[in-house]
Parts: sequence; structure tokens; C-alpha cells
Amino acid sequence: EAETQGDASKEQEAETQGDALRALESMEAVAKDTTPHLRVDLLVVDSMLFIGNLPGATSEEDLRGLFAPHGTIDRLFLMRSPVDHASMGYAIVEFASREQAINAKARVAGTAVHGSMMRVDWCECTSLRSASTATLFVDRLPPGYANTPELEALFAQHGEIKLVYIAMNFGQPRGFAFAEMIHPLEAENARRALNGYQLHGHPMRVAFANPAKPDQVRSPPCLALPMPDLQPFHALTCNRSHCLHDLGT
Repeated sequence: EAETQGDASKEQEAETQGDALRALESMEAVAKDTTPHLRVDLLVVDSMLFIGNLPGATSEEDLRGLFAPHGTIDRLFLMRSPVDHASMGYAIVEFASREQAINAKARVAGTAVHGSMMRVDWCECTSLRSASTATLFVDRLPPGYANTPELEALFAQHGEIKLVYIAMNFGQPRGFAFAEMIHPLEAENARRALNGYQLHGHPMRVAFANPAKPDQVRSPPCLALPMPDLQPFHALTCNRSHCLHDLGT
């Protein structure tokens, strides 16, 4: 009798999990509908943080110990490779309220874990599935480095690339870049191989970029036009919001 009850309980749990998965897939399918007259967006969680630049030795317990004192943690995911279960260098932490997330972000940002300074940012992901990313943030480039073809060739050795973009400010390199690969596993291969790679004598750092900000690399900056009233200062402007940060305005 006990075995029968146990089997029934397992079947009920499996059915519940199956219903939840089917509901999630249905919602995501609706959210991707491109019909101009009917668009439904998934609820955006406003208490979720992206934690980047994590060393491989960082564990879920390390992160929970750092963030738990600042609020109630609803969910914490250390993103791991599906191939060998190794850390992919970033995590998602969701708090019970936005106020708690704001408090945690302010207090933990800049904290070092295992000798590496964490990057803490907002992550408005709609599901754990959307927290997977194939975009890499590349910094600590040599001063004045702007050789996009060379950087593309480096990343192309580890998978197919969509785009490599070196951030510029008034025509001057800002010391960092973004590289978007076709698949997250290819991005992980590139991260492992190129993090610490000596580029002209400078060990560059390669980490996963925030998955909630795809426009940081997928929308290259458009051509900037001179503003007539600011021409003496050689100022550049652009009416596309994602370009403003790159142009330094």
C-alpha cells in the first residue's frame, strides 16, 4: 500500500511539473508572436540581479552568504555548463522584493570573491531559459586597441561568431568590446580559452555579458552626425538611445 501511495505521489508530481513546463512554453510562444496587432509580453521580474565576473571556484554557498544578509532570496542560480557542469562565471539572484534587491546591489557591488571583483547589475529576464547568453564582455584590452578583424579571428577559433564590436567614444577605443557567438556553448568555449589571453602583452578578461541587455552588441552604433550648434566642439550626437552611451553624451 505504501508503495502504491508513493507511486501515485510521484505520478502526481510529474504531472504537475509537466503542466508547469507546458504553461511556460505556451507563454513564451505567445510572447514571441510578432503579429503587429497582438503582442503579449511576459511579466518582467524587477527584483532579479545579474552577478558577473565570477571565478570558477565560486559556489552557490559563497553567493548566498554574500547576498542573504541583505534580503530574502527567492531563487539563486549559478549558471553551469551543460557539458561538464562547470561554472560559466555568472549567476542570477532573485529577491523577494525590488527594495531588497536595490539594497543588496548597493551593498555587494564591487565586492571581491576569490580575488575577483564581482559585477552586479539588473537582470530583467522573463525565465531561467532567457538567462542563457552567447554574448561575451571583453575588457582589459591594450590601450588604443581597435583591431576588430584580429579580435574576430581570435573568437572565430572557438566557434561561429555573429558580431564583434569594440566600444568607441568619439572615435577613440574605450578599452572593452562585446563578442556574440552563435551558441552559448561556443561562447563558453571561447571564454575558457581566451580569458587571460595575452593580447599584445595585455591579459584580456573575457566574461559572459548580462543576458538582459542583448542590444549592447546586437545593435551596432549608427552613423553619428555633427550638431550645428556644437560644431566648434566637434560634438557628435545620435537620436538612437542605445548609441548615446557609446558616444559619451
